[in-house]
Amino acid sequence: MTRRHFLWMPAAALAAAGNRKMTIQLDCGSIGVKASQPESLEMARRHGFESLSADSGWLASQPQAAVGEFLSAMKQHRIVWGNAGMPVQFRNTEEEFRKGMAELPARAAALQRAGVTRVTTWISMPPGSGKSLASSRTTANVSVSNMSAPRHRGRRGVFPSCTQ
Repeated sequence: MTRRHFLWMPAAALAAAGNRKMTIQLDCGSIGVKASQPESLEMARRHGFESLSADSGWLASQPQAAVGEFLSAMKQHRIVWGNAGMPVQFRNTEEEFRKGMAELPARAAALQRAGVTRVTTWISMPPGSGKSLASSRTTANVSVSNMSAPRHRGRRGVFPSCTQ
């Protein structure tokens, strides 16, 4: 048995399970594959994935007609949106954070127009903090509808639902 086959077995069993609420999603960035959104769709179709991660940068940069054609291709191949990565880089420099915040309204609007309803990110304690990765790594699921008009002090903005 190869490693690839070993890793494929749980996905195949899940796909055969029938009445389920989750999909098998292709997220190229998470597995180190550099691909455009159209290339990701083709890979998802070719390899039997049911959902695809949304690229907010690509969606925001395309004319609405091109996004409409892309959505039609997704529907034709029975592939739905999974999630999008949080388009704000808050883990690095203040400059990167500010740039991401400036782009956030346009990217959130593009995600909404395309029908993407989920955005995720990860939060991890910095090295040397004394906490283990297992106890500090958290995934935050964020509603896209809350991203378009962020305000400070919790009035309105990004409201994560966190699980550990």
